[in-house]
Amino acid sequence: MNAQSLQILLLFCSIVVLAYMGLMSQKRVKKAEDMSVGGRSFTRWDIFFSLFAFWGGNTISSIVELSFKDGVMAAWFGLARITMLVLILLITGGAFRKLAMITLSSFVSRCFGSPFLRLVSGVMIALNFTIFTVSSVVGAAAFFTTILGWSVWLSVLFTVFSFLTYTTLGGMHALAYNGKILTVGQILSLLVLAGLGIWQAGWGNVTALEPRFFDFLPAGRLGTVMMWMFTFVINAFVAQAALQIVMSCKDIKEGKKGLSYVLSGFVPVIILSVLAGLAARVLYPGISAVAAMPTLATNMPSMVLSSIVVIGMYFTTLGWASSCILSGGTVAANDIYRYFVPDATSAQLIRASRVAIVLLSLFTVGFAVLLPSGIEFWTIVGFVVRNAGLFPLILIGLFWNAISRRAAIAAALSGSGVGMAWYFIKFPAFLFDAHPMFVGMLVSIAVVTLGTLWEYRGRLTVSASGPGLLFAAVGMAGLALCVVFAPHLAAMKITFACVSYAVCFLFVGVLFLIRRRNADGSLYVFEPDFS
Repeated sequence: MNAQSLQILLLFCSIVVLAYMGLMSQKRVKKAEDMSVGGRSFTRWDIFFSLFAFWGGNTISSIVELSFKDGVMAAWFGLARITMLVLILLITGGAFRKLAMITLSSFVSRCFGSPFLRLVSGVMIALNFTIFTVSSVVGAAAFFTTILGWSVWLSVLFTVFSFLTYTTLGGMHALAYNGKILTVGQILSLLVLAGLGIWQAGWGNVTALEPRFFDFLPAGRLGTVMMWMFTFVINAFVAQAALQIVMSCKDIKEGKKGLSYVLSGFVPVIILSVLAGLAARVLYPGISAVAAMPTLATNMPSMVLSSIVVIGMYFTTLGWASSCILSGGTVAANDIYRYFVPDATSAQLIRASRVAIVLLSLFTVGFAVLLPSGIEFWTIVGFVVRNAGLFPLILIGLFWNAISRRAAIAAALSGSGVGMAWYFIKFPAFLFDAHPMFVGMLVSIAVVTLGTLWEYRGRLTVSASGPGLLFAAVGMAGLALCVVFAPHLAAMKITFACVSYAVCFLFVGVLFLIRRRNADGSLYVFEPDFS
């Protein structure tokens, strides 16, 4: 048996095992919460394996590609994701779990008392995660085409069918069951890639690479690093898929323990992924970055080791895609379907989730086959729509007692709309080198802040908040520095990034400092209905 035959055999065996686990997990789906958040029964290890299967493999493949191209600065991508996990651990995970949240769109809707916001934000999130699934499937299809010689159609159908079999049946329980398998496969793949890659390349040859590969923060890549950090900080508040896994914990303590395990595991993952990318650079300097992992896999001295890497890369796609498509299906059922059928029963919601997962998967197949070259465009659109539309509203729901439904709807629509328009004006480049997500975010923050302050004019007071003063001071200092160093920032193409950072700090400062008061002068207590 040659390596290709062994790999195909293992891939099909994997489908059988994962599908069987899906059938086993289906027995635990008795009500809607079992499908969406595992009945809130997950232990710390369930959280660890589910989250690592989701984020771990994707982080590995991303850092290997980035380090092949840019060297050790790729570690910043992993550090940005660690920052996101720390924020979920310290802020959003516990806050949302106390509210027994399932979807962010439901949270926003209940905070602002607007069913329409539930529909709008639900559509944003569902489409966003479908786009993320498409990007993952396209990457897997390219991998299968390169390694196994499959057609694009066959590669896409195989990949989608793989995660559809178990996700549709068991929902979040299936992710927990199979997360253990996917995590082990991803870790074994990384160990083989890094260990054998360094051995084949030779440590002396790795250290002899050009100095630029060992520049931890090159001046020309500062904007990229800031973009990663900004994106993943926002993700701590808007990453429905990751938060949905955390919401599945049986209590906050278990959830935080699981998150801390993932954080600990990410440190060696970042180091080993960078080493694998550098080894690929030494061995195959003429290939593209996206081909680094497949090329390492196909040139292993052992077909068994090669197969381990292939299966690990396959599991990377499944871990990412299954979490994304489940979140899309959950939002479609709990927020979009429920908008039109507000009294839906638990059985109806389970059925709606499964139908939505299948429909979104079919959409994924069509998009991946017909428009694979448009993935980068739609991924940016997805980030702009979700982040610009939802991030300010989620912060307000968590920290402010001044809630304006009209300002929230206007902010969600205007931030997303302006961000997309900004992208379209000079596509594929960014107008004035400003990422449309930054632009949309600034518009959304401005609209919701000014709209809320206007609506409650005369009913606001300034609170002596230490955190508020700190955030406001940092924000104002940041804006001042942006003005002083404007020419330098413009030359580095990070003006809008720096302004966005400063405005976000200032915005959080406003949330803590400006408070709504009652007619008698006492602070208004905001108590949304999360029952």
